[in-house]
This record gives sequence, structure tokens and C-alpha cells, in this order.
Amino acid sequence: MTTDPGRDSEQNTGSDLSSMRIGSQADAGSLRPVKATRLWLFCLVGLACLLPALSTLWSAHSSAVHPDLLRDLLIALSMSWRAPVLHGPELAGILELGPLWYWMLSALFIIGLKLSAVLTVLGVLHAMLFFVAVLIARWLRLGITGMVMLPSLLAIPSWRMHDLVYLSHTTLTAPLAALQVLTVIGFVRTRQAIWLWLNWTCFTLGLHAHPSFAVLVLMPLSLLGLAIRWGALPIWKLILLGLLSTVPFWPVVYQFVMDGAVAWITQLQSYAASPGNLGHLGASLPLLWESVSGGLKYWLQITASRSSGRFHVLAVLHFLFVMAGLGLLCWQTMRKTADDSRTINGILLITVISSIPLLALLRGVYPAYMLSAASTALLITAGIGLCQLRWPNTLLAGLLLLVSWLHTSIAVELSQQRAIGATPFALLPAFDVVQPPMAHAPHPFLRLGDVPAFGQWLCENPEASLHGSIAIAKLHSYGVPRRIACAQAHPAIKAADPDAAGFLGLSRHTFPDSLIPVVSIGPFQLHPVDEVLLPGKTLSVALQPTPDYPPLTPNFGPAQLSQVPVPAGKNGYLVVTDLGFAVTPKATVELVCDGKPNLPARTDNVAWVFRLSNCPSPAELIVRASQPDYINAVVISGQR
Repeated sequence: MTTDPGRDSEQNTGSDLSSMRIGSQADAGSLRPVKATRLWLFCLVGLACLLPALSTLWSAHSSAVHPDLLRDLLIALSMSWRAPVLHGPELAGILELGPLWYWMLSALFIIGLKLSAVLTVLGVLHAMLFFVAVLIARWLRLGITGMVMLPSLLAIPSWRMHDLVYLSHTTLTAPLAALQVLTVIGFVRTRQAIWLWLNWTCFTLGLHAHPSFAVLVLMPLSLLGLAIRWGALPIWKLILLGLLSTVPFWPVVYQFVMDGAVAWITQLQSYAASPGNLGHLGASLPLLWESVSGGLKYWLQITASRSSGRFHVLAVLHFLFVMAGLGLLCWQTMRKTADDSRTINGILLITVISSIPLLALLRGVYPAYMLSAASTALLITAGIGLCQLRWPNTLLAGLLLLVSWLHTSIAVELSQQRAIGATPFALLPAFDVVQPPMAHAPHPFLRLGDVPAFGQWLCENPEASLHGSIAIAKLHSYGVPRRIACAQAHPAIKAADPDAAGFLGLSRHTFPDSLIPVVSIGPFQLHPVDEVLLPGKTLSVALQPTPDYPPLTPNFGPAQLSQVPVPAGKNGYLVVTDLGFAVTPKATVELVCDGKPNLPARTDNVAWVFRLSNCPSPAELIVRASQPDYINAVVISGQR
């Protein structure tokens, strides 16, 4: 490969798609080969967008049910019959930027969309990322190389896939970051006010998607400096554009005025006073690695269910590839004379170079979704640099096939894991990517696509009490499945009620093969309960205009010991479930028979299944948990 600043490998076929007029006069004498070549190039660009976009839509529908999204859906559904809320999702325990996310979800429900259609809309919004990448390449005249390279780099599995595995408002961060880059190009090339306003508005919306979008602040600031330097817009118009771009913050300003500034300042001071909440520059290099290749290594290991040196080698090669792109763009920008292209490249480079230290200082912990904005801008910028090289079309096709295989195979594997309730899960590194990884265990997440079926079953069995891991799904759902399926919800969502007819629900991965389920709901299989050993009280979630978050009261105190006698002479199973998932430390569970521990027949991240036939004499269940009321233990006989 050799550098060629102004062109790429499409010199003979036309680097600009707008010049590809099939059957034009210029094609006389060699019409068929040129048509075939151009058609092949069109297909190449189309596949670069469509394959990851379709995979994104699939991932959105099989995304996991989690309290953040279901809380938001409940508020959005409630807004269709009561006054709109003026607050937004709470971030980091203290911060909220406004109700725009709630309003968008509510608008989708008000116009009559079902949950599946809402998920499709969110998937389409995220999939815009790949089409915006093609527009960026088109506007920068990067030809076929850029139109394939940019979306391919963004499709390589990264931490950004968490935005689809656990769908939420963070899903919108990456496409808004790509739009930021596009609007920078638009303003520098045209110097029109509309592009400046769009850039500032994208930044405002990006902050609503997640405050980590603030690491791209040099883009809107750079455009403001250029507008003043060029005299492109009068000061009054700049002020007007700034005010219009802050419209999404107006509900927060209103709430700030009504509540008073003292409470807000006190909360911020309390947050800043905690050492664990403050970032540090020492995390910059680890965050750079994680923003580029850490997620690729993570997903390869998770979906392959094993560690492999080959995965690390592939991640390192990808990291070097991206760093080479940034280096090429730096070199190309420095040797250019002052023009629009140099200005655009300079803005992108100073933004992505500063974004990693800013991200390191933003917070003391770095969940996967905090990397989306910085990673998206960094990969697009690196892709622009890589387009300074000549890339044969066959090599581009090979890159596209490799990326498509990686993206699709991982998405398919994750979907299959969720289908049986065996999604590998650990709090670390997903919720702090710079920390050493914890051991992953299969987790029984309910899929968002199964919410209507779950709700229909709840409507048909309103008095049934759920035990096992499906009880977690019910508590974390905030009543949304029932409200969607039968337009009603109890004032409290109950689970693990020892006084009601009960069903044990376990994932297909954990459900014993010897049992016959009475019903299957998505990844869960249900069986009648014979006896409830724990807990002694019903767990419930009160439904309020703004429901409590998280659904159960957290308790991260010291573990308490519980010892429960287990009767002898039973041939079924003892199933213990830690219903305090995500709000308490993981409990330790042990079944002791004749003074010896009895290993569980099946286990996952929240449940232990013990075969009672292995304990002919009386046994003892020993549980160590910080909140014993959150431990559920039932006995099932295996007979219907």
C-alpha cells in the first residue's frame, strides 16, 4: 500500500458515486464490464451498511429485559393517560438532564405503536450509525474505500454492542456522535447556520443520551470559534442558535428553578466528595485500548466461552490498524495547505485525542456505555486516515466479509444464548471496563421480544405466584408486560408469595431435563411448586407515578447466615434463587447432607438446583446473604 492523498483505488471506476451513471456516453465501447464493475461496487457499499444494520435490528428485538428500560417504558406508557413528566432518568444517582427520552418513548406509544415496533424504531435509530458513516465518506470524497471502510470499522464488535444487548437511552449515543462528525463537515464546507445549529443540537441530544457525550465538546466549541473567526454569522444569530439548541434542557431549567439551586448543589457536592466518583488521568491508556479493541476481545471470549491467545492477537492487530489510521491522518493534515479538508481533519483529531483524557476524568468508574461516543468518533477519524491509502477492491471486499462474519456471528451467538437464558454475565468488566474481569456465569435474562407473551400469561394467571429466576424478571419488569398485554397492572408487582399457588420458573439452560414444564415463556420453563422454604414474606414493587429504582432496596452490608432444615425422603429438587440480583452481593448457597456438601445438579448466575435424591437423610440448607429476605427456596416433586 502506498499513500495517495487525493484518491483511492477507484480511479478507473469513479471514486464519487454521483458520477456513476450506468449506460452513459462515457461507457461507450466497454459498457458491460463497466456496468458490472459499478454494480459490484454499489453492492459492496450496500452490504457495508445493510449487514450490520440488519444485525442491529435483530439484536434490538432480542435485547435483555432490565430495570432501566422497563422503568422507562412504564413511565412512557403512563404518560399516555396522565400529565407528562418533567424529569428524566437518574444518572449516577444524582444527575438528570430532562425528560426527552421519556417523551420520545411516550410519543411512540401514543401514535399506536406496539412494543415490537418501538424496539424496531430504537434499532433503526442505532443502525443509522452505519448509513451516516457512508454519508461522511461521501461528503469527504473518500470514494468506495471510505464508504466501505468507515461502516466496517464501526461494525467490528466493541463495547458499543452493550447498547443493544441492554437496550436503553445509551443506544442513541453512537449515531449522535456520527452525526456530530457529519455536521462538522457540513458547516466547514458551507458555513451555513443550519449546520452549526444541527451540530449544537446533536451535542445537546447526545448529552441526553448519556453525559459521557461531553467528551466531544471540542467539536461544537471549534465550530463556534470558526464562526466567530470567519465572521460567517452575526453575534445575535449565534446567540439565537445557541438558545434554540438548548431547548431539550428547558424542562430541567424549569425544575431547577422550582426546586431551588441549593438541593442540586448539595447533591453535586456530595457526589464530588466521594473519592470513588472522581476520575483520574491514569485511566487514559487503558481507556484508549478499551475504546478501540477491548470490546472486541471481550465479545470474542464471551461468545466462544473460553480464553484464547488468538483473540488477544486479533485485538492487538485491530488496535494497531486503528492507530495507524490516526497517524496517517495526522501526517496528511500537517502536510496539507490550509483548506476545508485540513480544518475538518484538525477538528476531528483534536476532539478524539482529547476525548480519552476527558473520559478518564469524567467519572471514577467506566461502564461500557460510557465509551460509545468517544469510540465512535475515534473510529470514524481513524477510518478517514486509512482512506489515504490505496485499497484494492478485492481487499475491501475481504475486509467487509471478515467484519460482517464477526458482527453477525457474535450477534447470532448472543441471541442463541439469550434464547435459552444463558447470557454470560459478570458485573466486571461490563460496568467498569478498566477493571480485571470477574468470572462470567449464564444469566437468565428475559428477552424484550418475549415481553408480550409473558404479559399474556400473567393476564391469564393473575393470582399465580412466581418463584425462581422468572420472579426476578417479574420484579424487574415494573408491570410493563401485563400492562402491554391486558392494559392493566396491579398497584404492586408481587413475586415469591408463599401463600399463593406458585410456579417455579427457570431458564431452559438451568431447568432439569427430568422435569416436564407446564408452560414455556421465552427462555423460561415453569413447573408447579410443592413447598416454599424461603422467603418468609412476599417481595413486591410498588407502582408509583415514578417507580422506585432499583425495584428492590439495595443492601451491600455484611453477609448473614441462614440455616434451613430440609426434610428427608423427597425425590424432587430443591431450587434456591437469589432474587437480590444487582442490588445485593451474590449469595453463597450450600446443601449439606450427612455433614458433606452436595453439589448442585444445575446452576446459573442466580439459581442453584439440588437433586434431593442425593440426600436420603435430613439435610440442611446453608445460605450466606446480605439480605436473607431476597433468597427464595422451593421444593418441586417433579410430578404434575
